[in-house]
Amino acid sequence: MHGVRPLYDAAVDGRPGAGIEAPLVVELADGVRPLVKAIDQAQTAIYVETYILSDSRLVRALERAASQGVAVYVLLEHHPYGLPGQPDRVAAALRAAGVYVRWTRPDVALTHAKFLVLDDRMAVVGTANLSRAAFSHNREFLVFLTARWDVHAVANIFRADWNRVSALLGDHDLAVSPSNARRKLAALVAGARHSIAIYGEEMADARIERQLVQAAERGVSVRVLLPPRVDAADVRYLLRGGVRVRALRSPYIHAKMVLIDGREAMVGSINLSTQSLDRNRELSVLVRGSDAQMLSAVFRKDWRHATSP
Repeated sequence: MHGVRPLYDAAVDGRPGAGIEAPLVVELADGVRPLVKAIDQAQTAIYVETYILSDSRLVRALERAASQGVAVYVLLEHHPYGLPGQPDRVAAALRAAGVYVRWTRPDVALTHAKFLVLDDRMAVVGTANLSRAAFSHNREFLVFLTARWDVHAVANIFRADWNRVSALLGDHDLAVSPSNARRKLAALVAGARHSIAIYGEEMADARIERQLVQAAERGVSVRVLLPPRVDAADVRYLLRGGVRVRALRSPYIHAKMVLIDGREAMVGSINLSTQSLDRNRELSVLVRGSDAQMLSAVFRKDWRHATSP
């Protein structure tokens, strides 16, 4: 079996976590092409860790990279919800094309993370599964990281998961479940002074819900955008506590984002659920600057088109 060596120098980087500013892809607007282009430009190695890999355009891009001598490693969740047998089929096709494939580590409930590392020079951390729906039906965000410390920190998470060892977490811009995501999310929410804007596919964690209500009680404007049919009890609790909640029918909200005061946001695979925060492998990144402004603008547009849940 192939091993992947960790990059320990970056994993222990101690710089302050000010939040990054990096190219941000918004779905539905940008489509799959930016991700295919990034894969096609890789020259030495590609790491992929994902819950679902089913988009044929991305599968072909990975196979194409392997055929050109790029070492391609894929960590794939073996039991994604509603897709029995699909991971086995795509894993077989990738292996036949020369891609190294492993099932994700068994000591987490699910590997729900969605990220790639390209040549240890770029990392892509997103909310999107590598599925056709993500790029044709859903509201999703992908952050393209190029700062050395951020890229190497993401690469070290992949390396640790590939080798099934503990990950060294030193980059303050990353939130990783089940390691530090709850603490980082709680600190973000507690620090809000004016506004909190949330995209969530799920709302299923009593502690986070209680924090949002407490923020509303201290005068923070808290808005939550969900897809239809999220658990009614959780929505009623938020509404009673002064949190504004709306549902958006189209595009489908698969994005996971918590935007604080319009200036910094946590974006990635982390749902506002107990399983996501405490039991899954998840990865989100803290962004700010023009990225936060773009996220705020997209949220405002979607909020205007949303209705009462």
